[in-house]
Amino acid sequence: MKLMLMVLCCLIIREMVSAQQPGALDYSFGDSGKVISKNFGDCYAMSVQADSKIVCLGDSGMIGVENLRLARYLPDGTLDSAFGKNGIVDPALTETNITPTSIIVQPDQKIIAACSGYKAGVPTLVLLRLLPDGSPDAGFGKNGIGDSTYGIGESFPYIALQPNGKILVLGWYYPGFILLRYNTDGSLDESFGNKGEVITTFGAGTVPTAIALQADGKIVTSGDYGGGVGYSRFLLARYNTDGSLDESFGNKGVTTTDYGKYGDYIKSIAIQTDGKIVGAGVTGTDFNFQNENIAVVRYQSNGKLDSSFGQQGKATVVFDGTNSQANSLLLTADGKILLGGGIGGSAEGSSADFALIRLLSTGTLDSSFGNAGGTITDFGLYETGAHIAFQKNKIVLTGTSYMIDPQQQYNYALARYYNDSLAQKQIIITKIRRWLQHHNGIEWDNTGSMNSYVVQRSYDGIHFSPVARITPGNQSYITYSDAAPLNGTNYYRLQTTNSSNAVTNSNVIAISNDNDIKVSPNPATGMLHIEGLSSSQKTKITIVDLSGNIAMSQQLSANSSSYNLNIASLHAGNYMLKIETNGEVVTKQFVKE
Repeated sequence: MKLMLMVLCCLIIREMVSAQQPGALDYSFGDSGKVISKNFGDCYAMSVQADSKIVCLGDSGMIGVENLRLARYLPDGTLDSAFGKNGIVDPALTETNITPTSIIVQPDQKIIAACSGYKAGVPTLVLLRLLPDGSPDAGFGKNGIGDSTYGIGESFPYIALQPNGKILVLGWYYPGFILLRYNTDGSLDESFGNKGEVITTFGAGTVPTAIALQADGKIVTSGDYGGGVGYSRFLLARYNTDGSLDESFGNKGVTTTDYGKYGDYIKSIAIQTDGKIVGAGVTGTDFNFQNENIAVVRYQSNGKLDSSFGQQGKATVVFDGTNSQANSLLLTADGKILLGGGIGGSAEGSSADFALIRLLSTGTLDSSFGNAGGTITDFGLYETGAHIAFQKNKIVLTGTSYMIDPQQQYNYALARYYNDSLAQKQIIITKIRRWLQHHNGIEWDNTGSMNSYVVQRSYDGIHFSPVARITPGNQSYITYSDAAPLNGTNYYRLQTTNSSNAVTNSNVIAISNDNDIKVSPNPATGMLHIEGLSSSQKTKITIVDLSGNIAMSQQLSANSSSYNLNIASLHAGNYMLKIETNGEVVTKQFVKE
């Protein structure tokens, strides 16, 4: 069996790769790297908790009467007896013929699941939230079920969690998308769109497949567009934070991509730190489902194809002589693309296996992963991988293993693989050296081993967006000036890419865009002069190093608008000066020489 990317042919050998090599099965997980939960049903989605427990979402697998089912596994692959009944939760729903689509674990370990089903013969979506033990969250909607308008044909929901805890749901609404936003209590957020919902008409045959959030809060959605096998194309639509289409993206908010080979179906999307959007799925689907190949596409942040990726923005991964598809994708810290899906098989149910493939950021196979870029995992039946996620420094791929005849047995299937070790990356950490007080900018040393520096800015210190990309020369240090800083506090960091394409982030500095308070000199040696203080309020001054340790703290009386702070005892380095007055905090960066 041959694995080909465009015109590149590489042999994929069905045997174990070397121990702990990236892409090799982790034999400490389950039974030699694999877990089968027999007769659980179809596993459609998965999420890994912060404690490395794995939550799988699927159905009971009983044809015609499918019910929702969740299972949680301990980090080693055994079922978690603290979840539901022996690791299984079957929520009681009034809908029938359930199709699960999406799951997210909140930071507080509550579990949000989305599925579609039929109520009174009409397709509708269901959003539910469970407590960490698997019981319904009574504080969400009605006994854990969020508000939904039945009878309008909503189905196939995919979910994303905003930083403020609100939940975005993308669903199918003939003939296009419905985008909903829920409050944290499960009620529709009427401040979004038209009383909580946005309906976009694209045309017959359009079905949603994924949703992702940009760092600036804009909403990227994907779907299949065109009206059936032989006509379908990739579709991306981007929305502003209020639910309106972002007309700066593609053609008035929408872009489509045609590979030119029968049907093209996008299954998953992800957003790079530089704002580019990666999508993966399948191309070449014919009426007999015999010629499917993995399709990967990358767009610039404006929705245009990125010509630096693959062939004019598109890459096709072909498994010679058999079908292959990517059902999910994951971006690594160094910009590589992980694809999870299936290889082999047909509509008639011939043999198929899990496929895990890694591409370089250019769209070519990463030969250092698995065997020449991919790993094939056989569970002994008919399998396809549905979803991938990181479990610390491992990769988990989940899906379904089943036998159509004679038993019609459907099983949850999980596999875990090694990822790159941190030691292999040889990451060099770049640190921002100082804030340029009079230039609204930052300065850092040029290590000489970096291909590029991306300056990123954030309004909250968590969600960063790129504001500048700098290709270094031979200079010993580099400066960047922010011509249009945000109101309030601005957080800055550098994302660096070295000659081995390893990507890492620098330290974060926080700067208040408040010109009333000034510190000088900067850098300082013995005394730091602070101007612009409130002479009518008591002020607390705290100096914190970049590791978060408090180096100095003083309480000032309300009698002066300026103050000289003796910093002679501080070690040389970068510090944050926090000035707190009447509950308001202004942060300034300075350097002690």
